[in-house]
Amino acid sequence: MSRLWVGIMALAALGACNSGSSVFSPAIHGLSPGHGPKAGGTYVLIQGSQLTDVDAVMLGAPATIDSVAVDRVGCWTGAHSAGAVTAEVWRNGIVRAISDEPLFVYDPDSWGRLGSDSTPNGLNVDPTQIVTTADAAALDGDHYVIWREVNPTATQARVAVYDPDDQTWTSLDGGGTNGINKNPAGNVEHPRLLRHDDHLYAAWTERNPISSRYQVRVALWTGSRATPSWQFIDGDGADGLNLNVNQDADGAILASWNGKLVVAWSEFDGFGAGHIHAASYDPTASSPSWTPIDDSSDAGLNYNAAESAQRPSATVHGGDLVLSWFETGGGVGHVRVAIYEPTRTSVWRFLDGATANGLNLDPTKDAHSCQVFTTRRHLYCTFVEANANGVQQLRLAHFGGNTSTPAWTFDAGVTAQGLNHNPAADASSPHGVGIAERVYLTWTESVGSTKQVRVAGVDGTTRLLVGNATVGLNVDPARDALSTRLHTDGINVFALWAEANASSVYQLRFAKGN
Repeated sequence: MSRLWVGIMALAALGACNSGSSVFSPAIHGLSPGHGPKAGGTYVLIQGSQLTDVDAVMLGAPATIDSVAVDRVGCWTGAHSAGAVTAEVWRNGIVRAISDEPLFVYDPDSWGRLGSDSTPNGLNVDPTQIVTTADAAALDGDHYVIWREVNPTATQARVAVYDPDDQTWTSLDGGGTNGINKNPAGNVEHPRLLRHDDHLYAAWTERNPISSRYQVRVALWTGSRATPSWQFIDGDGADGLNLNVNQDADGAILASWNGKLVVAWSEFDGFGAGHIHAASYDPTASSPSWTPIDDSSDAGLNYNAAESAQRPSATVHGGDLVLSWFETGGGVGHVRVAIYEPTRTSVWRFLDGATANGLNLDPTKDAHSCQVFTTRRHLYCTFVEANANGVQQLRLAHFGGNTSTPAWTFDAGVTAQGLNHNPAADASSPHGVGIAERVYLTWTESVGSTKQVRVAGVDGTTRLLVGNATVGLNVDPARDALSTRLHTDGINVFALWAEANASSVYQLRFAKGN
């Protein structure tokens, strides 16, 4: 029986038991801890109200009740497949309350590659051509992936979709020599995907072959699998959304905020310094257009306009848009985090202490490759920072303050040793996602002459590696990996990375945590 059908039956029973009666109306407010092994055996305390008469608990699978009180139920989880589940409390064979969203996550302990990625080569359109960066988004139960792949002329933005039901990949870019570039002769960098209001959007920077300047491009998926089609919503001209089309842009990213699509990027001035810019787009407007949400000046959102800001990331926390980037001056990079508050006179407020030190654990050490992301209730920032020995350490900071009094706590990375599996080996390419209140991180880490893909669940001072602790997720541990990212559909965690094959051509890999 499918999880959807079980949920429908449970909701029907819940409505039946609540109609015409207020004698027993329990509610679930939360639970702790929010994760455990899929083998079961985790003691979970469910918090709520009117729970005295509960006689059964479901956390994806039946749990064994240990104790019951009016405001809590203690229980032991049973075995269940990896992924996030809702909490249910029952009485006399009828479900009486269901959490509004998944609250407990069964951690994966292995990985399985999907569809055609089970072959010696990966998802490349042409396995003889190199793949570097990739990203993914979930829509209607399917998984969409975009990546940068070289062809004989230029780097292309390639897109494909994975259908879990028939376990197949389908190209959404025509499957030919060219991808979805505005101009197939223009090199693409750092493509990204986003689901916004049940539509799929892509963003990247692309070199205008005439001006040789990299432009911010944004496109909307308007076709079908049988007839791929993308509509450019960036003006659809030779130039894109750059503030100054005569300067290079880099690192375009997308966010869904307040019913609007947001794009942010770094744009370089005439002296080679990057500045962070952002704009919003309302697809429901009668005449949609892009509205700058920075100060529209060359300085952009930088804390220090004289320093170079690069590689923004974006998330939404408590309904607010949050951006991060790193800013470099004097050879030292500092992590910046800012929140957009359009009702204030100064619409952007720094959440990183608003000092020259940024969010760095040690402001004298170089930090870079930062990313902000959220769980159900919390904001996190992950990045890489050098320690005293110059070894790149993985950091994770948890936002615990408010916008007026920002405060951050470093989870399991409060010393010179970060979250690295091996603190003597360099970490790179960090990326995180939240499922319920569970945090998952991925990064690449040096093992000998190669980089291995690591994935870990992180909870305070505890780090649980998911997969092979010795060599990571690499298909072939003897081969180098790069540009790892995580993806979630809200239930399961997925990993993407590029890995060299026997011919040293980087292949796109896509795996699910099982």
